[in-house]
Amino acid sequence: MTAESVRERFQVRQLLEPEALRLAGDRIDLEKIAQLLERERVRDPATHGAADWMQLERDLMEFCIFRAPNQHLVDLIRHNLMPLAAASRALTRLGLPEDEIAVSEYLMLFELIAARAIDAAAIYLCNHLTALAEKNLARLKIVAVIGEAQIGVSYLIPREPD
Repeated sequence: MTAESVRERFQVRQLLEPEALRLAGDRIDLEKIAQLLERERVRDPATHGAADWMQLERDLMEFCIFRAPNQHLVDLIRHNLMPLAAASRALTRLGLPEDEIAVSEYLMLFELIAARAIDAAAIYLCNHLTALAEKNLARLKIVAVIGEAQIGVSYLIPREPD
């Protein structure tokens, strides 16, 4: 996935997801949001590890965004997320660090939603997606600068076919 493709997909997220959150308003599963927030409040990082931001993003989609009454909008969002999620997983598997700040951002977003401050949550989501795009582009640039290993001895350099 190219940097331009990542940038464009995040722009689509910034356009569609906050509006889907607004549309979902009354359909949001506030009970699940409350359970999620309570689970995170009592989590002991020493014994259970840190919260997974990708799981929190999936929870946001399932409990909020995908509850928008416009199925076509939901399908567009779902389709747009697939390559971004795959790219993020691939970068993590290559050893690039995960975004630990995103966890606190998602928890703040869930707090706003739990308080039924949906418009504020939509604005916060848009700002969060802007920051997330920049972080993902930075992770992609790290991989882009890793070139092929140079072979240091001339007898191991591939020759042109005769």
